Amino acid sequence: MKLFTLLASIDPAITPHACKVYLHQPVRDRGVEAQPWMYPLDMWKDGTFEEFQSFQTTNHFTAEYLVSLIYNDQGGYMFAGVFRRRGMTAESGGFSYHLERLPDFDELDGRLHVLCSEKNGRTACYLGATLADRLSLQKITEHKLGTPEFPGYRSVRVRKADLDRIIKAQDVGWRGPLSKVKGIYLISDMAKNLVYVGMASGANGFWGRWSCYSRSGHGGNRKMIKLLDELSDGHAENFVFSILEIADLNTSDESLEKREIHWKELLHTRVSLNGN
Repeated sequence: MKLFTLLASIDPAITPHACKVYLHQPVRDRGVEAQPWMYPLDMWKDGTFEEFQSFQTTNHFTAEYLVSLIYNDQGGYMFAGVFRRRGMTAESGGFSYHLERLPDFDELDGRLHVLCSEKNGRTACYLGATLADRLSLQKITEHKLGTPEFPGYRSVRVRKADLDRIIKAQDVGWRGPLSKVKGIYLISDMAKNLVYVGMASGANGFWGRWSCYSRSGHGGNRKMIKLLDELSDGHAENFVFSILEIADLNTSDESLEKREIHWKELLHTRVSLNGN
């Protein structure tokens, strides 16, 4: 199957004539030979790719939509999303673009891999119509590239950045087991040596509760809100999530609260990030 056939099946507006396609390759830092190489795939894993992509030294992004593909070290390209061009500002040394990610394609981000018969040339950005017949599906993986596999309840120890990728991708390998149980969890602030014990008691168990942390960083906890207000929201990237014990979804909140108190007392978290 051709790439644009798949993309148009999700959104008919995404046609070759409406798009530019960017084949991201490792590059020097804005063309400065003395600088080290920059790897878009590593930036995508670190969450800095979109910021990197939004600035170009040449006015490349002239179509309404941009299809981003990143070289995947396996002879193909990883799909990194479809973006709508919302504006452009000329700056010293280049152009800064306002690119709006289209969420309908997020499920394929990091999972869809494409083969391209176009040989690497002097440009990395092409008219969609130029590449349409040269872009074919290589594979669609179950997990996002760079997303860790679910290790089992006893071995869960997931960084906030990885949790964000897992939640955003609705990774079935994690969502399945985490949404089937309630329980008690631990959040460790690796930068400040602080800990927090919490209870996952909702209908979707750990998945539902940890999704709140992924969105906000603090999950509504007073001491965490204060901590992030003092240090910046980015400090949440130092949080690591683990599971202390699991319980059946039919377990009462009262029973879980008793176990939560047990772990708070055992780990002395009331002098750390627990407020009660």
